[in-house]
Amino acid sequence: VFNRSMLEAIRMRSEGRSDWGAATRSIEKGSMICLGQLSEYPAGLEDALRRCLTASPGVREAYLLLMDKDGATSYLMAVDFEGAAVPLFECIGGAAMDFLGDMSLNLIPCDSDFWREAGSEFQPFYRK
Repeated sequence: VFNRSMLEAIRMRSEGRSDWGAATRSIEKGSMICLGQLSEYPAGLEDALRRCLTASPGVREAYLLLMDKDGATSYLMAVDFEGAAVPLFECIGGAAMDFLGDMSLNLIPCDSDFWREAGSEFQPFYRK
């Protein structure tokens, strides 16, 4: 999960001003989660993400959804890729930072148990 402060830390790290450590959070059993396809992406977000994904050679496809978890709404991005997750997720977080507003961005690989169970009905917004 990348919130605004974490995305700012990524930007600072890319400028050589700070260290950043990835945060991993798991979904608690019994949490109510609703996913939905966006009818329209925030201005500039889709283009910024596509540039990052196109520049990352191991990415096959990506999904961008709205996620409501126990009443809190955020973005969920599932990515089908080969290679290391941390550099890819840092690229995605940095690309998305200026377009998220007050929303957070949750990043998961498509090979996660959660995505295999919940993501089959959605269409990717990006496919290489």
